[in-house]
Amino acid sequence: MTGVGIHIGDRYSAVAILEPDSGEPELLANEAGDRLTPSVVYYGDDETLVGTPAQNKLPLEPDRVITGTEIKRKMGTDHTVEIGDSKYTPVDVWHAYTGRQKH
Repeated sequence: MTGVGIHIGDRYSAVAILEPDSGEPELLANEAGDRLTPSVVYYGDDETLVGTPAQNKLPLEPDRVITGTEIKRKMGTDHTVEIGDSKYTPVDVWHAYTGRQKH
């Protein structure tokens, strides 16, 4: 059986699987090939970015960027963040993040 672990950090996050043969954890790479991903999500009009590309949008469009520090402690609450005409819950943000991990 393969196990999956997700670490949602304030600054960086990671996804790992437990290798069934060796029993050793393996960190999965993100789209850029990095094993740690900045805990940042950007919601644009036509795109959603995670990690470094989202982090790069922070100085340009800070009102469209959600960081792990902002949202992590809101998990399990009815808190929402409004960006444009949309509202995002903490779970929405982390689904965007984890959906970008390679499998």
